[in-house]
Amino acid sequence: MLSIALASILIIIVASYLLSISSKISVNKRSLALAQDNFMYVHDQANNFQQYWQAQEAVVQFPVASDFILSESQRFLLQDFQLGEEGDRVFFVFKAQSALHYSLFLEALGLHPSITISQLEVTFQDSLQQVRVYLTNN
Repeated sequence: MLSIALASILIIIVASYLLSISSKISVNKRSLALAQDNFMYVHDQANNFQQYWQAQEAVVQFPVASDFILSESQRFLLQDFQLGEEGDRVFFVFKAQSALHYSLFLEALGLHPSITISQLEVTFQDSLQQVRVYLTNN
């Protein structure tokens, strides 16, 4: 009888200890999720500010959009880059080895507030992709 009582007390102590640990783990998980959310919010705000600052810098350095496009094409080392007009539409054509490479270039162009891409055509040629990009007149 005494051994049953001691075993019951021991089981109750172990169970309460395990419940306490489980409760602490749950609280820590919630705290971690909140800290991650806060970090992501601050990170996103910093990225937004960086993009805004880069856009302002692009306008100051290159008030004419075509100058900015040419500068960025040289920075990204695009092959056979050509800038031209078809009627009243401005376009540029270049060759790239991967979509990732030219998508970074197109994302950089988006920093300039007077550049808006209206159409994108991709043609596959051997190991290269020829990209033709039409801009909207702003």
